[in-house]
Amino acid sequence: MYKVSLEKSYFPTQADTNFRALTIEALMREQAGRAGSRLALREILDDGAIGREWTYGRLLEDAERLGRALASRHPRGARIAVFATNCPEWVLLELASPLAGLTLTTVNPSFRARELRYVLEQSKAEAVYFVEEARGTALAPIIEQARVELPTVKQSILLTDHEALFDGADCGDLRETVPDDVVQIQYTSGTTGFPKGALLHQKGLIQSGFDMVWRWGVRPGDSILNVMPLFHTAGCVLNVLGGLVNGASILLAPAYDPDMLADQCVWPAPYRSTRQSDCAAIQYLCRNQNCRRRRLGSDCSGVLWP
Repeated sequence: MYKVSLEKSYFPTQADTNFRALTIEALMREQAGRAGSRLALREILDDGAIGREWTYGRLLEDAERLGRALASRHPRGARIAVFATNCPEWVLLELASPLAGLTLTTVNPSFRARELRYVLEQSKAEAVYFVEEARGTALAPIIEQARVELPTVKQSILLTDHEALFDGADCGDLRETVPDDVVQIQYTSGTTGFPKGALLHQKGLIQSGFDMVWRWGVRPGDSILNVMPLFHTAGCVLNVLGGLVNGASILLAPAYDPDMLADQCVWPAPYRSTRQSDCAAIQYLCRNQNCRRRRLGSDCSGVLWP
């Protein structure tokens, strides 16, 4: 990515990328105005098939619509939690929350009730947005158990219930924010104690994503295959915000599935210029691409290896 020669235990500031203090709203409007018809987000289904898709123009429209819905039911500055596996609605919620002046708390969907309760209580989240299940475990009962004697959590909304998700879109108003506004709370893993919530402002999220993805060599029109969990910074910051600010197309996989990742090499040509950003997947594909190429008759030459 960049060349350094270290003689001291100090890593100098790198000046190989441009710094711009952006909001997520400004980022989305800039890309929609520049290349509104370009593919921004494509859903990859469990079997590797292509699902729904959004251009930059449509992604902005749906983010604004959801932002108005969120603004109709949450006051400015409120914190909401997302307790879900990878899905396009997760990305829409990430983009829409700042448009409504809200802070999104990302939660590991593998958490059980005690862990979820800790995050909800500590972050002061007033709502939980969730999917039906994660790895075969129903999430609604976990949420209900976590909410016992936790009156601060006023509602839980299923992300795939679009009637409930977008309810209020016709009466809410988008709210202006600034680059220094905190828009996410992400929690540490808690390996040495209770998880700690990190307050993340939007200019830092966007710049971190831009720097990393630009240094990967991704340019406008390239694709990024995102298999990282969206609750993690690698999924929602580097791959999503980093991809969008660089004008890339995000191929959102539901999870890390080695067979599906290998099979993606035989997707039609428009989907092949893909930056694979998950180190484990890179190692797997690197070790197996030759034998899988023979077995599948696939061409892996379009996959860019960091």
